[in-house]
Amino acid sequence: MRTAVLTLALAASAAAQPDPLGDLADALGGRERVDAVETVEVRSRTRARVGEEDVTVRSTLALRLPDAARWTARADGSERVTWLDGEAGRVVVGDSVRALPEAAVDALQAALWLRPLVLAARRGELAAEALGADLLRVDVPGRRDPLIIGLDEGGRPRRITTFRRQGGRREYVEVVLRDYREVDGVFVPHRVRQAVGGAVTGETVLESVRLGAALAGPPFEAGRG
Repeated sequence: MRTAVLTLALAASAAAQPDPLGDLADALGGRERVDAVETVEVRSRTRARVGEEDVTVRSTLALRLPDAARWTARADGSERVTWLDGEAGRVVVGDSVRALPEAAVDALQAALWLRPLVLAARRGELAAEALGADLLRVDVPGRRDPLIIGLDEGGRPRRITTFRRQGGRREYVEVVLRDYREVDGVFVPHRVRQAVGGAVTGETVLESVRLGAALAGPPFEAGRG
């Protein structure tokens, strides 16, 4: 009898443990739906500041969870393709493919962690702490600075802040997420604003989102890990 009571007590205690990122996944459509997502394709346009000019960049992100991604960006008639496969990064330069330096790979990895769906889908890798009713601290393995996530009334990320290191400098990064829309039962923000050091560096509008998209080409070939 005592063993049964103790087992029930331990089970109840485990169930009562806070799970901030589990709650975040629920807010995005439910843990089962989020965990069922294997691939995502996002098409977007970004108004970005490059030097003294405003430039419109049209991008396609193809993502296979947990950490294989390809970015295709087009602006002013030119195209740049980069991809990430775990710890390895590549860029297409003319007719050749070159390895990305460590700092560039780190930047691509950091960009993925700023996406709510990636945070929810990879929550098992993360350590999270509730700092308040609508504020989370999330520690990402291998990254020095945590993510501080502000939640909206529905429990979805509305603001993510962190720091990045670039050119020997430590820069404050802020991402504001708005206009959540339901895509196959999962909520995805369709407007994103990013600022670095207090200056807005890009305003992005998502034009289409496909979950479960069939992805081809590097780094998605069969047999790659």
